[in-house]
Amino acid sequence: MERRAPSAAVSTKPATLEALLAAPVSFLIAFRYATRAGSFTSFVARIALAGLALSVAVLVLVMSILNGFERELLGRLLGVAPHASVHFSEVREDWSDVQARVRDHPLVTSQARVVRGAGMLSQQHHLAGVTLVGVAPERYAQVSDAPAFVEGDGADFAHLEAGHFRAFLGARLAEKLEIGPGDDALLLLSEALATPFAVLPRKKRIKVLGTVRTGTEIDSYWLWMHRDDAARLLRGTSNAAAIDLKVSDVMQADQVAYELALETGALDDSWKRRFGPFYQAVISTRSVMFILLSLLIGVAAFNLVSTLVMVMNSRRPDLAILSTIGASPRRTMHIAAWLGLIIGGFGTCLGLMLGHLFSVLAPVFYAWLEATFSLGLMDRYFINYLPSEPEVGAYARIAGLALALSLLATLYPAIRARALKPADVLANE
Repeated sequence: MERRAPSAAVSTKPATLEALLAAPVSFLIAFRYATRAGSFTSFVARIALAGLALSVAVLVLVMSILNGFERELLGRLLGVAPHASVHFSEVREDWSDVQARVRDHPLVTSQARVVRGAGMLSQQHHLAGVTLVGVAPERYAQVSDAPAFVEGDGADFAHLEAGHFRAFLGARLAEKLEIGPGDDALLLLSEALATPFAVLPRKKRIKVLGTVRTGTEIDSYWLWMHRDDAARLLRGTSNAAAIDLKVSDVMQADQVAYELALETGALDDSWKRRFGPFYQAVISTRSVMFILLSLLIGVAAFNLVSTLVMVMNSRRPDLAILSTIGASPRRTMHIAAWLGLIIGGFGTCLGLMLGHLFSVLAPVFYAWLEATFSLGLMDRYFINYLPSEPEVGAYARIAGLALALSLLATLYPAIRARALKPADVLANE
């Protein structure tokens, strides 16, 4: 029994050394391979890290901008435009019954009677199409935030008085017509006026009180005046009278309008009909862009595979020595896996930080670019600026994808490291 004791002690030595080469030590070795200054392996590892960080940053930036578009669509635009409307073909004297039915709907939070029509606005040699919206100033703010975006001191929707034919114009419409507060303009209506002598265009000279700048496409063609004045100009126009609605669930706005139209015998309209295609395009684009830009992370992961193979090949003598002193092939795999996770983890964190910084600075940079060069890149969209909305959930998805691909990239190099034969390596050194 006494003679077997030394052999037992010797047999436990590899197990003890293997325990020392567990995950923490494997991590430290991999960390040294990745960060050792001046070495070729460190340079290659940093190139792989930079590629992964840049891919993550681009994906974060694009997702933040697309989230910003969705936020602006559901926030600012739907704060100004009505969520839903019901239009009536006949002229009504008593609105109490219709308004009561609208008020009783569980999803309707507020309502306001309006008069809406189309026309042309002329100022000297300039001409532009407009959407005429006749409002009651004391009620309109309950369904629209447009009065809050009036530019200039002292201008307010309360100055829209019946009988004076005063109006507020969208800011971009006013800029197009080169018109400002205090100027007069000629409003031409789409409905002609039939007289015993001839059919004449219906027109009225109006006075501009101010401009409304919401930052949306509404600024390009909306004109607001008092509801009574608009009703006089649009008399005889079908579906001019309407009730604008604000609902508690904007995604159900079309259903609310449809139900109320059936009850009141009116025509329904909602933001989905006007802006729905663009909203669906934003949602679809966000999903497609996430998939496409995820390929950038995939390319960076492939680059990580080649980097790990090169690093492990250059460190074969070190791994062979570790194997001869008791490290198992599994521990060699751990070193390769930890090296991939270190590069992937640092690259992901750096990419998230850069992406967040780009997301915050992108609207500022675009505003400077637009002001300096007047490019008009956003003129075709429903907003004329670049929105950005960093989202924690998007960051988590991107980080999870990058780390998963980084872990997947370690499989092949780890398998190659496991198959390392120390005797062959040391014989050639």
